[in-house]
Amino acid sequence: AAAAVIPWLNAIAARTQILPHTAGDAPARWIGGTIDVGITRGFIDAEYGLCPLLPPVWLRGAALDSLAGAPGWDALRNESGTTGELARAYEAAAKLHSPFGDSAPARAEIVAGLSSMNSVGGVLVRDMLVARFGDETEREEARDALRARIDAAVPTPRGVTEARDVTPRWVEAWCRFALGQSLANEGDERERLKGVIELLHLPARFGTEHAYLAGLALTEGAGTLAAMGDASGAGVLKHELISKYPRHPAVNSDEVRKVKAIVPKSEEADLPPVE
Repeated sequence: AAAAVIPWLNAIAARTQILPHTAGDAPARWIGGTIDVGITRGFIDAEYGLCPLLPPVWLRGAALDSLAGAPGWDALRNESGTTGELARAYEAAAKLHSPFGDSAPARAEIVAGLSSMNSVGGVLVRDMLVARFGDETEREEARDALRARIDAAVPTPRGVTEARDVTPRWVEAWCRFALGQSLANEGDERERLKGVIELLHLPARFGTEHAYLAGLALTEGAGTLAAMGDASGAGVLKHELISKYPRHPAVNSDEVRKVKAIVPKSEEADLPPVE
């Protein structure tokens, strides 16, 4: 997932250059015929400018370190419009998730820089990151914004004709994960359990179309329960990750290895070994 970020940003930058005055993915007229920039259709949301399969969350490791320090950021963050804004948002995300964000002053500086987000996609990424890495007040405000999007994802009751904004399904998945991750890292045990419940929406409701995010949610949930002393619950989630998503990058990650969980006896025979 980390390796795809720079190519995605280059793709939306190219689309902007090809179609500077054309909205969405409509073809633009060109001398000698037409061009159809279908390279971005289907994997880039026209409204948000984001790729639904590339959420701004990653596991730590060499790939993330490479992304956080990639030389390509210099040119991308200086692009005009949405491209430059999303590049700045994703560079911030990469740094916050990497060891670079472990320093409190560096983390605060990166979070402060996210206040300049204006596009619908940039604001979504900002709220996801601030909910996890902001201070107490910032986290709560960002969680409120995430909840508002989740509430808007509920279909309007039949017979109600009042116009309303409807959150796309993939955006709900991102918001559920970000809200769950944020709550799971709070100090209060009740809040942490609420976070695990939010995270479990991913494998339960979005596990097919968002397998990467579902695997990360199971990883986060297992780690949270293990840290709270619920080894059995952590074991169930760890087993769910390894059995349902055996090729997920989290399976062999440090995050999963350090979860000392009790795997249910009835499921031990089905559990693939973690190398």
